[in-house]
Amino acid sequence: MRIIDVINFNEMTIMARLIREICGSEKDVPSCCDHSMMLKESHLLCCCKSATCGYQQIPKCCGQHMTYIEQ
Repeated sequence: MRIIDVINFNEMTIMARLIREICGSEKDVPSCCDHSMMLKESHLLCCCKSATCGYQQIPKCCGQHMTYIEQ
């Protein structure tokens, strides 16, 4: 699996991808404010959490939402 995004929170490193297990499709996690978005409930949220940024729906593939995977 090709890892695209690395997010550093203090000493913890999270590598995240969006995948669709049925067809094998993979996508980069969308960016906002030059950083990857994080999973919050069933949406993607900008890491800066500013008032101008917000939630995005998780992208769809094959008519269903992709799965957010942290490695």
